[in-house]
Order: sequence, then structure tokens, then C-alpha cells
Amino acid sequence: PTYAGPMTRDDLPQLLRRFGRDECAQEPLYTALCELAADSPEALALLAEAPPEQRKANLLLAALHERVLAGAAPALAAYFPSAGGGRSPDASLAAALAACLNEQHVALLQH
Repeated sequence: PTYAGPMTRDDLPQLLRRFGRDECAQEPLYTALCELAADSPEALALLAEAPPEQRKANLLLAALHERVLAGAAPALAAYFPSAGGGRSPDASLAAALAACLNEQHVALLQH
């Protein structure tokens, strides 16, 4: 399978990693988010819950970014320059991602 197409549940970790590596090489934040999402039961469950045609890494990243811009994910916003953040990906990014996934699950599914 390719990362551009719909992901099956079994494909999700590999395809998230491949998307981060191949499509986000110039964006360290998105590369790191894809790696973390590939290892995150919450992110994998969220993607698996979405319709098959929406199980795409770029849609997950867009939904996370939307939540950041909406002010609903302050810990994650610290990493997004578009939200005034300037923090480079670090060990705390996993906790920020997990908080957003847990607190914004319903809203993320809608995007």
C-alpha cells in the first residue's frame, strides 16, 4: 500500500512513518508527530475509527493543526510556529500529542 491511499488498521504505523519520512523531511515537527502517532495507541485508534478513505497521515496532521489553531491544544501549540510556538520537537512532544488526542478525540474525528 502507499501512504497516499486509505490506510487499513494494520498499515497505519508503517504508513505514518513513511509519510513522515518521505513527505515531511523538511518539517521536523511533522516528521516527529508521524513517528509518535505510529507508536500511539490513541492516534492509531483515532485513525482506525475514521472512514477508510480518511485514514491518511496528512489528514491527521491537518486535524491536529486545526485543534492547535483553535486554541484547544495549548501544549501542542508550543511546537507550532503558526500558533506562536517555537519549540523544537523534544521528549515532551509525545505528552503534548497524547493530551490533544485524548482531550480532542471527538473534534479530531470531525476534521
